[in-house]
Amino acid sequence: MCGRIAQIDSAHDLAEQLEVHGEVHSVSSYNIAPGSRILSFRMNEESEKIWHSFAWGIRPSWMKGTRSVINARIETAAQKPLFKDALCRRRNVIPITAYYEWHSEGRQPYCIRRKDGGPLLLAGIYTGDACVILTRSAQRDLAKIHDRMPVILSAEGADLYLRRTHHMGYGNDAQLEAYAVTRRVGNPVFDRSACFDPIDHA
Repeated sequence: MCGRIAQIDSAHDLAEQLEVHGEVHSVSSYNIAPGSRILSFRMNEESEKIWHSFAWGIRPSWMKGTRSVINARIETAAQKPLFKDALCRRRNVIPITAYYEWHSEGRQPYCIRRKDGGPLLLAGIYTGDACVILTRSAQRDLAKIHDRMPVILSAEGADLYLRRTHHMGYGNDAQLEAYAVTRRVGNPVFDRSACFDPIDHA
């Protein structure tokens, strides 16, 4: 779930809108795959939101194989040894333009984004220089595509989340749209605006 994202919003505009400080190393891509650097922000010791680029995916030393863990279920993260300390002390927020989800049947990709075109603020947690995205049960209008979705925060909720005073309210639904896009999204080398183009899908 949530194995591909897009970050094409201006980091400078986001910094002004979300009051994030520090140097911005903008990441602009229509098709970001796990293992890539993703733009996010976290809280520093002075309780200021600052930019920080993380590698997407945590690979603990005891895990066999080469695949990293890229998502964590919010319902169980606090009980998992890999995530509980990070959830308590190392939270970040990942602003994205959209994310892609593949239908559980037929492997058709869908682009999912806010109806008003604004950024999606995803709850994340990090360890060292890597982070994962928290997920929740999909809201009703998206469940037909996949049963999971990212935990999406409001701007106010993002501040509370970073201050560790937010329960994340992951039962609250966001105003999203979802539409079928080209299967070429499955190849991270395909990184162009056509990733967002809707296609007819029977």
